[in-house]
Amino acid sequence: MIIDINDDYPEVSLVRLDVELRRRGVREDVDLIIHMPSVRSSGDIVKLVALGADAVIISGFVERALHGYKDIEDFRLRFMRFLTGIRREIAQLLGAAGIYSLQSIVGNRELLRALSGRVRDMLMVKLAGEDALYR
Repeated sequence: MIIDINDDYPEVSLVRLDVELRRRGVREDVDLIIHMPSVRSSGDIVKLVALGADAVIISGFVERALHGYKDIEDFRLRFMRFLTGIRREIAQLLGAAGIYSLQSIVGNRELLRALSGRVRDMLMVKLAGEDALYR
């Protein structure tokens, strides 16, 4: 399922859909792919995955990174450098948290426990020690 979001805060929609699919017992049968024109950083990608996205498409970000290429070889080189850079940034963020696989954090909102109260409630992040998996 591709979620095409153009607003500045796609997180709430993503969480609601993830929770609803889990409630229905079909979450493991559906891949949630979120499409955004841009992200602020690779940290946003990690956050969206922790909130339930199986993949994040960032078309505008890629377009800006690759703008002005000379020929197809220049495009390929820029594209590979871009992908390598994003991959390394995500690996560094995850490694700093002691996590070794991006797939292992899909829907794991517990990683976001340091959020403020209002934001934590909107994104259904439980407090440390709380029994209920989702609010």
